[in-house]
Amino acid sequence: MPAGQDALRADCEALWDFYTQLDNPGLLDDAGGGQWGPSNAISAWHGVTLYRGRVTALDLSGGADLSGSGLAGPISPALGRLDGMSALNLGGNTLTGTIPSELGQLDDLRSLSLWRNELTGPVPITLSQLTYLSHLALDNNQLSGPIPSELGKLTNLTHLDLGGNDLTGSIPSELGQLVDLKALMLWGNELSGSILPELSQLTELTLLYLDGNKLSAKIPFELGRLTKLKELNLSYNDLTGPIPSNLGQLAALKILALGGNRLSGSIPSELGQLSELTALYLWGNDLTGSIPADIGRLSALEELDLGENNLSGRLPSEWLGVFRQEQTRWNRWIKRVNYHS
Repeated sequence: MPAGQDALRADCEALWDFYTQLDNPGLLDDAGGGQWGPSNAISAWHGVTLYRGRVTALDLSGGADLSGSGLAGPISPALGRLDGMSALNLGGNTLTGTIPSELGQLDDLRSLSLWRNELTGPVPITLSQLTYLSHLALDNNQLSGPIPSELGKLTNLTHLDLGGNDLTGSIPSELGQLVDLKALMLWGNELSGSILPELSQLTELTLLYLDGNKLSAKIPFELGRLTKLKELNLSYNDLTGPIPSNLGQLAALKILALGGNRLSGSIPSELGQLSELTALYLWGNDLTGSIPADIGRLSALEELDLGENNLSGRLPSEWLGVFRQEQTRWNRWIKRVNYHS
């Protein structure tokens, strides 16, 4: 390597350390014309992006043109020396071991994607040092322990996905500081405690998925302030109390999923104001009373499941008007509603 390129040499050495620690580095040797190794310039290595003589991105995700079942083995801490990198994507492989705390040294990192691997251990607190980070995807691994409250310092985050892990403890109130967040995905963990009203501060949210946890207590009334929400999924928890009527203020909502809880009381007629709603799942609760006639006026609705409740009374006559010409869909709806009349 020519003299005066010490930084690029250091980047090359860090990548080579990552390579040598893989269980199957041969996948990178077979990556078409982008083989790793001294016979090729680093600029030609598969998945490596250079800009002005520095490695700025490494993308070896499962969507790349790699043979076999994906890269296996640990993530080398040496990647933390790639201090010019803005994007690291190792998702969709079978990487094991822990997430190196050294990744918190990547000061310029904007995107960190380690989704769908077999990573274990905690979410490193050091990731809270990545102040420019906008995208953090650690979903579909085997991560454990609590969600670090320090992640609330990542105020540039727009996408946070920790779903499909084994995380425990409560949802940190500090996540309410991520005011630019558009997607908060904490589904499929072992999280407990309540849904904190601080989440209502995330007024840019379009996706909120907290399903498949052990969350309890009432659904906070404050969630009705998230007026940009398009999808709200709180299913498969242990939530109690009534469905907040002001969820009917979420005018952009397309999916509302509250099934598999212990919600009680009646179905708020205000849900009939959700003109964009395509799916409403309230099954498996302790809801009582009749179905509000306003639900039958939701002309965009394609999926409705009110089964396994204690609803009573007659089906709203409005449903007949909406589905008079769509008997098949109408029949599907009828079969999925349980009554005690």
